[in-house]
Amino acid sequence: MRALWLGLCLASLDLANETVPRHTPESLQSLLQSEADGLAVDRRASLSNSGDLSDAARWQVGQFKQAEQWLAYELLEDSRDIPRLRLYRERRASIQKDVEGHRSLAHWCKTHQLETQALAHWYAVLNLSPNDSEARLQLNHRWIGGQWFTPEERQRASETSRRLQTDWAKWIPQLRRVANELTSSSPERTKRALETLKLVDDPSAISLLEIICHQLPDNHAIPFIQAIGRIQSQEAYLACCRIALARSDQPSDELAIKQIKSYQREVYIPELLSYLREPARTEVEYQFNPKGELLIQRAVFGESMDEKHALRLQRLVHVNSAV
Repeated sequence: MRALWLGLCLASLDLANETVPRHTPESLQSLLQSEADGLAVDRRASLSNSGDLSDAARWQVGQFKQAEQWLAYELLEDSRDIPRLRLYRERRASIQKDVEGHRSLAHWCKTHQLETQALAHWYAVLNLSPNDSEARLQLNHRWIGGQWFTPEERQRASETSRRLQTDWAKWIPQLRRVANELTSSSPERTKRALETLKLVDDPSAISLLEIICHQLPDNHAIPFIQAIGRIQSQEAYLACCRIALARSDQPSDELAIKQIKSYQREVYIPELLSYLREPARTEVEYQFNPKGELLIQRAVFGESMDEKHALRLQRLVHVNSAV
């Protein structure tokens, strides 16, 4: 769509250079010439403020003519629903911007076939109440293993599962044989296993190398940790982190930590940044409802690299009026 829009704009500039002077107002000619000269111009704002709304100017500010009516580009696809959208905007302006207000409007939008707007209000509910089960279900989130997963997260998990199945089918025969030889009493077989591990440099082997590390005694796990450490990738780095945490106070733990330190910062810094959180902020509000009950609202706010988090807690306190 952006390419189409750019093409239309370029076409209009070509037209301006050839024929526009005979058919467009002077303000539009001047504006198009300024753009052609390389100046930064806000075409929509300049023409809208000039009061020049000729057909040529309407086209340049992003309006299209449909059924004898000029429409903004943003409304073109929904032009048949203009009365319904106008009613929606009126309702949206009148609601309380809280959980129940957005929930009510989301249901209204779904009833009136405004699916995009309904989703926007369910996301608003989720932003205010992250554990709202109705909003989660309406957004096609699923509760799996004690936590909610979005469709995108489930898709990534499915893709990861398929990739791991492919990787394991490729590496299980070879690495199983290596593990058996490494734990055998034959020096020759052990040497062959170590030589084979030195040749493993494919990132697709990392997940299985890590699994075998967790299953072997400490002295036999060390060659597998070394094999992971030779693969310079973020996945290998994270595998070393997990091994170090799982095998603490063992020689293999020290080796995993040493491998971690050998990685270039570009490998692990992006992943670590995603876990950063700013200090949590707390706000507390007190108010009495018409029944004389004290309502305590506590809000906890935090922010990570790419998202904001908010948790709101409420407590209703019954106050004895005789006290």
